[in-house]
Amino acid sequence: MTRPTERDAATTNGGAEDPEVASLVRLVASGWTMPPRRVGSSTWRDRAGSRRRGPVARIAAATAVAAAAVVVVAGAGALLGGRQAPDGGPSPAASGVAVAPGSPPVAGSPSPGGSAEPGASPLETPALVTPAPATPAPAATPLPAYLAPNGPVTGLSVGAIADDGWHVADMATGALSPTIAVPDGSGSRLFALADGTYVCACATFDGAGGRSISLVVRRYDALGRPGDEVAWLGWSGARRETGDGALPVSIDASVSADGRSMAIGWTTWDGSSWRSGVDLVELDTGMVWNGATLPRVPGTLDGTVDLPARWAAYAGSDRSLSVWAPQTWIDPRGRTIVAKRALVTDGAIVRVDWFTLAAPGRTGVGFAAPLGGSSDPTHAPCADGDAGDADWTAQGVFSIVCSTGSDSSVLRYDADGRDLGRVSLSAETGGGSWPSLEGSAVADVPTGTYYLWEPFTRRLVAVDTVAGRIARSATVDPGTAGGAGPLDALGALAGRLAEALVPTAEAKVYLAPAAAISPDGRTLYLLTTTATSFTSGGAGSLGIIAVSADDLAVRARFAPTADLRSIAVSADGRYVLAAGTPGVDASGAEAPWEASVTAYDTATGAVRAIVGRLGASWVELVQPLRGR
Repeated sequence: MTRPTERDAATTNGGAEDPEVASLVRLVASGWTMPPRRVGSSTWRDRAGSRRRGPVARIAAATAVAAAAVVVVAGAGALLGGRQAPDGGPSPAASGVAVAPGSPPVAGSPSPGGSAEPGASPLETPALVTPAPATPAPAATPLPAYLAPNGPVTGLSVGAIADDGWHVADMATGALSPTIAVPDGSGSRLFALADGTYVCACATFDGAGGRSISLVVRRYDALGRPGDEVAWLGWSGARRETGDGALPVSIDASVSADGRSMAIGWTTWDGSSWRSGVDLVELDTGMVWNGATLPRVPGTLDGTVDLPARWAAYAGSDRSLSVWAPQTWIDPRGRTIVAKRALVTDGAIVRVDWFTLAAPGRTGVGFAAPLGGSSDPTHAPCADGDAGDADWTAQGVFSIVCSTGSDSSVLRYDADGRDLGRVSLSAETGGGSWPSLEGSAVADVPTGTYYLWEPFTRRLVAVDTVAGRIARSATVDPGTAGGAGPLDALGALAGRLAEALVPTAEAKVYLAPAAAISPDGRTLYLLTTTATSFTSGGAGSLGIIAVSADDLAVRARFAPTADLRSIAVSADGRYVLAAGTPGVDASGAEAPWEASVTAYDTATGAVRAIVGRLGASWVELVQPLRGR
């Protein structure tokens, strides 16, 4: 959740006593199990290498016994590790899996010998991505490579992205799939479907200069093993001579909630202007429909390009103009697509265009019209503000969270792009602005409710997007999470050791996503933090709270095993998965922790499984698609 950027004065908290260390070691060791390894096969650590970036932490003699005990328990069964950049620098930024390109998602065999856990069913596998912010590689971590305190959790897996690409990790064994897609900036996306399987928009650059892209749409099973190829598409662009770094061709993809359709937004440079459009792939049949094209955009800021007044000042001396591939949302019925296209100059977004498109298909070629009805791009939705989360929030209702600096609202549009009016959030913010943090809102389409979570003020708002009103709101008390067993105690001990030895970090706070909803829509799961703003230095995690969707009352609290920054819920609602931040402990202090993923039992709050050695790359859990 926190990204260390600069060291401050060292803290002086004391360490733990030897008897406490011994007790914790016995508790953790008694529940630890070594993940199985197929004879003759290499692990992810073997393939990725063991060289670490960054300094190795030196433990003072006064705390050597305690630190060694923690490290021994953590390292006993190391399986997973991150690969570093060859020059020792930060990991390459990833694009894909629910993160726009360039923004801040050995086949594992089933659990050997044995029947499935009573009552267990194959679970949905949320995908993980690495945002652009990178942390120094930790030298060691107190968390175990793999731990299942009460035995393996059968049927639970999670998609993960490391420096070398997307994998699927079996949380019952710790085994990883081969790389599914490489994060090379081509726009690859991996989607977790409601049945626990995956579909990948796996894109690769062809030739030099990034002037063409090939896209293969392929299915993968719950363990990341490749299945059928659904479709193949390709785009080409002309060479870019401006030196602004813009790729001459780019794509972005989304999948409908029912998993039946994939919309692909694309942009190409033809030598004088940018062409954009949206195509559709029927995932059931493999049919590809060429959809609507959007208005062309010239390659320079000339008199034909109008900019909203607020953003015009960001257009610097560099007059070249580039266009990102449209981001898309398919409505739950698969009939309408909303597309968002960003215009960029001098490294800054200067205009965002919104369109509504009839999904192409057997009824004919789709058409594009401005969302909201205005043909003037300076009057597009949220033209003079920051657009945060956006989604289909009900059958035929599309919503955008818009903050202008002095006010915030939820903008609403119907399937034909008509303006349905806005729901003001002023009463919830005291007249201020709702933070435009993407990933802090979650929609329950059957009820038309859009839940907005503000983790810094701890304000939770339920917006009825059909009626156009705030249905209920509350300030949520994160309280103190209940114990999560030996891992909770181990995390607390490691945090105290880190605070005693390492300065507190001045940090930025990243939570993405910060909210998730159960498959039945009855419970919200929210990440909580000690941070009071995006720039709170040294902020840590307060764990996860479960809130009733009916009255927004807290029903349960789950203790953090790390500095949690991303959350998702399994398909059957039995588990909450949370990703831990590398480079800091649960309190937000700099510490030699690697990224991790923890699975909590939603009924008891107990930690059921943890994969604690995912290297220095940030991981981000992407909400699985919901078919309800």
